Amino acid sequence: MTPPRASFADRLRVSRLLADLTQAELAAASARCAGRLGAVCLRTLGEYELGFGAPRCVEVGHLGCALGLHPGWLAFGEDLPCPPWLWDASAEGVAYRLRVARIDAELSQGELAAAAGMAQAEISNIERGAQQPKIAVVSVLAAALRVRPSWLAFWAGPHKKEA
Repeated sequence: MTPPRASFADRLRVSRLLADLTQAELAAASARCAGRLGAVCLRTLGEYELGFGAPRCVEVGHLGCALGLHPGWLAFGEDLPCPPWLWDASAEGVAYRLRVARIDAELSQGELAAAAGMAQAEISNIERGAQQPKIAVVSVLAAALRVRPSWLAFWAGPHKKEA
């Protein structure tokens, strides 16, 4: 399919083409998966395919649904078995998993923020479910917490990275 080091933009574009969908058809399919909230509009989809902008976890979930792909693979290139009804890219789900991983790592919000190069307020906002993180932020947080980004973003696969 795509090389393992491919970017989100590459995986999205190749997957759309392999599904024989136009950008407009994929945007419409993501809207059907998303309902009224969180659909990826045509203009934004085009920007993502060109490598501009960073999608939020919920958007990747809707695109994965529309393409019949695991959002963890689409976002991070991780191919993990997880049935679609278990995906959870909601702000509340990410908030809960971030809090669990941070407490498990015995870090304060400030310590995690320092380790991830972020502001403590941003960690607080994500943990409260007030901010839906982009996949680039999830990657940084997962690395700082030593957990799988697919688990943090979508509740997919094992919690901890293998040593």
